[in-house]
Order: sequence, then C-alpha cells, then structure tokens
Amino acid sequence: KGHINITGGEPLCNPYFFKILELIKKDSNLVTFSILSNGTLITDDIAKKIKSYNPYYVQVSLEGSKKTNDYIRGKGTYKKIAKGIKNLKKNDIFTSISFTATKLNYKEFPSVVKYARKYKVNNVWSDRFIPLGDSDKELALNLIETREYLKIMSEERRKLRDKKNNITTISMYRALQFQMTNEFEY
Repeated sequence: KGHINITGGEPLCNPYFFKILELIKKDSNLVTFSILSNGTLITDDIAKKIKSYNPYYVQVSLEGSKKTNDYIRGKGTYKKIAKGIKNLKKNDIFTSISFTATKLNYKEFPSVVKYARKYKVNNVWSDRFIPLGDSDKELALNLIETREYLKIMSEERRKLRDKKNNITTISMYRALQFQMTNEFEY
C-alpha cells in the first residue's frame, strides 16, 4: 500500500479537504493516509467526520510550553491545540504530536511529553529545524545542541517505558539523527 500525508499550511482550511478524503477513501485498498495539522480547527464534529474516513493517524504540531508554543505558532494556539487533541482522542483517532526542535525550544521537549501523556496522545515525534537560506540559520541547533537534544529525547523515552498504563511513545528517527548537512558545518 502507498501512504499519503495531507498537509499544508493547514489542510482543514482547504475547501476541498473532505472531497480529497472522499477520493482517498475510494482507493483505500491502495493507500492509507494521515493528516498533518496545527490542530486548532479540529472541533468534535470535524474529528467525527475525519474518523469516518479512517485515517492512519492525525499529527498535531506543538512547539513547547504554552509561552513558547504561542510565541512560535501564535497567541492562543496552545489551548486550541489541546481542544483539538481532546476531540481527536474522544473520537478514538490515533494522534501524534510533532515537535520541531530549535534553539528556542529543544530543552522543552520533556514538557511536550508530559502534555502528550496528559492528553493520552499515542506518539510524539520530533525533527530538528532545518533553515531555508540564511534568515533563520540562528534557530538551527548546532552539533553540540543536537547531541544534547538526542540525549533529552532518549531520557524521556526511557522514562516513558518505565511508567505503568502509559500509551505514549516517542519516535526517534528521520532527519533529527543527521548531525551534519551539506549546507552547514557545526
């Protein structure tokens, strides 16, 4: 089977979003799909409708504590994300949090894991911020920070494994492990 990630910007802003899901549903024997969202538009009704299409998972972005997340994603988004996650979980949808590690937030990963456990999120995964051009280069983790962040993630993963009745996991793969790029030397 193939797999399609529906992303954006915010995919729920697309007026054809559910028409796209309808097309995917017709080919469900050929593909699975996931939705990558900021979570702020996921009402109970939207979550019910999404559930009817049987997504593989819905991923919601969270960038740290309330203060940090709202600085990065916009004022008030932290609370809206929590509501969106509650609606996904209420409708029994496998939910993942995506955390993008930057110099501003990488030490807040433990608070994201705590948030995930509180809302019974199934999985937390992370990648590091990779800038496009020079304008955002100062947000990218250097080699030492990347190694420190990997240790933080590993420690949080170990802690989760030791907790009883825990459903939250941490995925540690993808570009995060690449500690150098062709563009930058750390």
